[in-house]
Amino acid sequence: MKVVNEETKETELFIHSTAREAKEEAMQKRVQTLFIEKLQYLKDGLSLKRRTKAYDKVIETIGRLKEKYPSISQYYSTTVTKDPDSDNAIDITWSEKKTLDNKSAINGIYCLRTNNQTMDEKTLWKTYTTLTD
Repeated sequence: MKVVNEETKETELFIHSTAREAKEEAMQKRVQTLFIEKLQYLKDGLSLKRRTKAYDKVIETIGRLKEKYPSISQYYSTTVTKDPDSDNAIDITWSEKKTLDNKSAINGIYCLRTNNQTMDEKTLWKTYTTLTD
């Protein structure tokens, strides 16, 4: 779909690639799986010897996970329950706060921009693919 942006006077060509969509979905799924596995590992460690249990350390570790996986962590809210009798965490829970459908809706779509308004869609696409070769 070709659109002229009146503000910037640029021509924008929006393209949907099913191959790119599949790649982005696979990457998103991989990151989501890693994030949840690491949260589960941390939660399981609360009941095992020689694993992180200190409330402050658990909070810090979750913060680092969110920094490492920002693309997926924004879709989850995490809660750490502190033991009232000690400085240890006793539980970690997480839930989806936004659905991934919103992010998945733009998978495979990208935009080509140019200030050349004389090109039609096919010429613009052909020029782009020539440049990438």
